[in-house]
Amino acid sequence: MQVQRRRNRGPAGFTLLELLVGLLLIGIVGVLGAVLISTAAQAERTVHVASIAHQRFSDPRLVWRDLLLHAHSQALPGEPARPFAGSAKDVQFVSQCPRSEGFRSRCTVRGESLDSTGVAGLRFTAGGTTWILETDAPVDFRYLAGAITGDAWLVYWQESDHMPVGVALVGQSDTLVFRFGAHP
Repeated sequence: MQVQRRRNRGPAGFTLLELLVGLLLIGIVGVLGAVLISTAAQAERTVHVASIAHQRFSDPRLVWRDLLLHAHSQALPGEPARPFAGSAKDVQFVSQCPRSEGFRSRCTVRGESLDSTGVAGLRFTAGGTTWILETDAPVDFRYLAGAITGDAWLVYWQESDHMPVGVALVGQSDTLVFRFGAHP
């Protein structure tokens, strides 16, 4: 009877170098996957923020509120005074208008009561752009004087460096009240 001998095939398994290369490839795939997931999440957040900004600066009511919140009458050093003035049918003040780059710059805002065929409400212009806030009827402006004059609503605001606390758009059935900037 013949005895078969085993051939010496060498050690079974992986070498240390093969294990290290395998671990390195797994690590690279994991890092690339994490970067891809992070980039997708950042892109989703960017789209969400852009959507909010678009709505904020395309809806006339939100734009008007934003301009009033950023309104100020204080002149910068070396600049002429930028007074606030208003009557029952129009208003003018200085605000910080949003720019496409995400910054704000000083601009004059002019608003007027709109009463033309088919459209009633408020037309306002700021930074070269005009918006129309439609209401059920023509509106009149009213100005909240604040504690100095006993919190009275005034029909006319004489040109002044002092701003009212708020402005109201008074229509036949609705009154929209908006607050001006930060007040003490």
